[in-house]
Formats: sequence, C-alpha cells, structure tokens
Amino acid sequence: MARTLSCLLLVLAALTVAAGCTRKEPDKAAPVAERGDPHVPPPRRARAPLTPLMQAVAAGDPVAVEALLAKGADPEARARDGVTALIVAARHGRGAIAERLLAAGAQVDAATDAGRTALMEAAERGDLVLVRLLLKHGAQVNRRTRIRHLQTSALHLACASGYEDVVVTLLEAGADVNIQDEAGQTPLMDAAYGNPRLVRLLLRYGADPSITNLDGKSATRIAREEGQPEIYRLLKQARGRQHKKAQAGGN
Repeated sequence: MARTLSCLLLVLAALTVAAGCTRKEPDKAAPVAERGDPHVPPPRRARAPLTPLMQAVAAGDPVAVEALLAKGADPEARARDGVTALIVAARHGRGAIAERLLAAGAQVDAATDAGRTALMEAAERGDLVLVRLLLKHGAQVNRRTRIRHLQTSALHLACASGYEDVVVTLLEAGADVNIQDEAGQTPLMDAAYGNPRLVRLLLRYGADPSITNLDGKSATRIAREEGQPEIYRLLKQARGRQHKKAQAGGN
C-alpha cells in the first residue's frame, strides 16, 4: 500500500513539473521577437496618416472635398511622408479634384520626402488629362526625385511604363529627351528594354544613342544584351547617322 501511494505521488509530481514546463514555454519564446531574432519578421510600420481632406480626395468624393475646403482645410497640409492632397489626387487619378485643389492654392510642384511630385505620379500612371492639367499650371517638367541612387524624372517614369502619349506631351512641354537619372540612365535606355515604338519616338525628338550610363552601357548595348534585335537595329542606324553627321560637320 505504501509502495502504491509512493508511486502515485511520483506520478503526480512528474505531471506537475511537465505542466509547469508547458506553461513557461510561451514566456520563453515571447522575448525572442523583442530581441530582434533574424528569423522573426519585424512588425510593419504604420502607414502615414492622411488628413480628412486627403481621405476625401482618395475616395473621389468632390462633395466632401468642397465641404472640407469651405471649412478651411489646408490643401498644402502634409502627411508624415510629405504627401499632399494634390499628390494623393494624382496617385488616384482624381483629375477634377486636382483642378479644384489647384484653384484652392495647392502648390503644383509640392513633393514628398522622396521628391515625387504630382506630375511624376500622373506620368507613371499614364494619366494624360492630369499631366496636361499640371503642366498648364506650371509643373516643372525636368524635376527629379530625391531618392538616392534613383533620381528619376517624369519622362523616365512615363517611358518605363510605356505611355507614348504622355511621353510626347512631356517632350512638347520641354522635357529633356536625354535627361539622366543618378545611375546615368536615359529614357531611351528605358525604352531599349523592349519598346521599339517608343525608341523611334524618342529618336525623332533627338535622343542620343551614344550616351552611356554609369555601368558604361549605351541604349544600343542594352538592346543587344536584352535580346531586342529590332531595337538594336534602330539604334545602330541612329548611331550611323550620328557618326556621318559628325564627320560632315568636321569637314
């Protein structure tokens, strides 16, 4: 009997220890994330809050936008990342609301902390109507972003996205066809990755196929390396014409 009782006590003691260990495991695991374990993803940062006016703009609610402006909402107020209501309008394709914001005093070239303007947002989306509106209000067509190693322009963004009508509009407004980003990349180089129509268009506006980026690559070399025979041929012909013109000028 005594032996049986001893066995029972040992079993109960073992169960108690096991239960205690089970309860403590979460407590041991919890500090791992706090210590920054590389296998535990860090919590996502909260997105920069938008003002009520920005929220109305994003929702495409002109009535709410008008009401907020009438109550004194500042069209130049910024979110933590530097975004303004006009930039929000450009991101969401709210052309009519953008026009109202400009009439209310929104600065056409206001930029985010990264240097992105409403014109850049509209150009990247291919929003021709909004691009024209912003240019009409004096948007700087050759302005570049402030992102390190990626200082790009509205023309770069339109070319990379393949929006020919926007590209023409920007060029007609004075965009530098040979503008380079911080890596030395030109709009022609962007087009050389696979858009022969855009390559032809840029060449007509004077794009220089001999320019090289910081890696020493020209648009011609990019087309060859990317397996774009039609674009490669177009650029080789353009280089040939360029060479003949230079020779004729030297004589």
